[in-house]
Amino acid sequence: MSRFVGRMGLALFVLGAVFPILFSIIYALLYSVGLMGFGATGFTTAYWIKLFSQSQVAESFLFSAYISITCSLLSWLIAIALFEGFGDFWLRSSWTTFWFLPLTLPAMVSGFLVLQLLSGGGWLARVAYHFGWISVPQDFPIWTNDPYGIGIIVAHLLTGIPFFLLLFRSIWKEAHLAAFDVLAASLGAHKWQIRWRVHMPILYNRSKGNVLLYVLAVFGAYDIPLLVGSQAPQMISVLALRKYERFDLTEKPEAFIIALLYTLLVCLIILWKPSNEENL
Repeated sequence: MSRFVGRMGLALFVLGAVFPILFSIIYALLYSVGLMGFGATGFTTAYWIKLFSQSQVAESFLFSAYISITCSLLSWLIAIALFEGFGDFWLRSSWTTFWFLPLTLPAMVSGFLVLQLLSGGGWLARVAYHFGWISVPQDFPIWTNDPYGIGIIVAHLLTGIPFFLLLFRSIWKEAHLAAFDVLAASLGAHKWQIRWRVHMPILYNRSKGNVLLYVLAVFGAYDIPLLVGSQAPQMISVLALRKYERFDLTEKPEAFIIALLYTLLVCLIILWKPSNEENL
């Protein structure tokens, strides 16, 4: 009975998870070489050559990498600083659950919040105008739809910091760090030595797999870059969908090629992951 249940579970996993992914990859590959889809005229590499001749694709991949790595590093560093600074409060207070409410925010809502807060007509610009610091909205710094992705980074921090705080709290309990604190203190370690020599290595090693997952999640995010991102450069998800939705049907294969390249990149990053990581 248990063997039958196991085989049924495996079959459902293959049917529900593996098959759709393989079908999508094969369909995208055939579409990209002219063997499927509207206007398919036979095997051709023209779409691949055309896409690689455009600098915006490389710029979008580099811009997406910059945004995802920056968001992940800042979220991790700010979260661990808050956790170490207010550790007792995080661990003992019964009200800390409310600090994790930003995790329930949809990405679209985070984007709208940042747009209302940081845009030229937003709340901060209105406050600056009220105090006479600026005379027109154009005097306010460009923090949304900017080429440096400031708005995108801030929007992702709204959910990234609470995510890592929640993760650190879980690691603290599972790894019994309180017991390590007592042991280190009994051996004469100072408070900062305990933080740097005990807390940091354990929190880093146990959270680096999740950091990698967060990098990949931000790399492929769509809603926030669409709302507060710039037109040039665009994040790779926005570029792919815009090529897919254009009236020029000859650009649809390029969208599939971008999706294939993104899939290949994700696979390479996962394969590169050190095998001793347990939290991925």
